[in-house]
Amino acid sequence: MNREQRRKLIKIQPKKDRKTLKTVMDRTLIKDGIFSDGDKVFVKVDEIVSRNPESLTQKYLEFIEDCRGKKFTVEIDKTYKNGTMISLKEDKNEPKYLFWQGDLELVK
Repeated sequence: MNREQRRKLIKIQPKKDRKTLKTVMDRTLIKDGIFSDGDKVFVKVDEIVSRNPESLTQKYLEFIEDCRGKKFTVEIDKTYKNGTMISLKEDKNEPKYLFWQGDLELVK
């Protein structure tokens, strides 16, 4: 979707939905994965929890809170073409939780 198409789509939406649509579209702009297998990352705990805490299970919340301040190793999920969905090597849950690349921060 090019810039002109994005603008037209946003303009035809009711005003109350425009911000949400723009946020979703901005998130999908990352076409290729920004991480590689083996990269070290931090989980952006506050961003994940603040988005929609009512929809998160207690088990997931406990897992996310346990991630605070810890380094993890990236494992790219190959079922997603562009590498935007990532699991963490250190995650012992079965099946492993998947993270959108925007919820992770590269360790420098």
